[in-house]
Amino acid sequence: MTLGIVGSAVAFAGEAFGLAFAVWLGAMLVAWVVGGRALPGAALGYAEQLRVAVDAERGKVLGLLGLAVPDPLEQGQEEALWRRVGQWWEYAWAPGPYTLATGTPAKSAEEGADA
Repeated sequence: MTLGIVGSAVAFAGEAFGLAFAVWLGAMLVAWVVGGRALPGAALGYAEQLRVAVDAERGKVLGLLGLAVPDPLEQGQEEALWRRVGQWWEYAWAPGPYTLATGTPAKSAEEGADA
């Protein structure tokens, strides 16, 4: 890309417009060939890394949102939860029947009686 821009500028300065077009076209073709092979692989690698990061940290994200999620969570339930969280973020709709953890966990009736 840089070669095409610099070569075109030099060719325009020398008033060789045909040469400027040829340099620009050649640089674009080289970028197309090199980028056409490298970019899909790089994009797929980046997508895989994002998927791994989300899978590893999704429990932390839900915890930071203040949601107490039952463990274990089945895949269908988790998809529904993330759909509700997305609606919460986008439309300010409450996420549903999940418990919001606000502050310290509440003591159960048994713990309160024992203390």
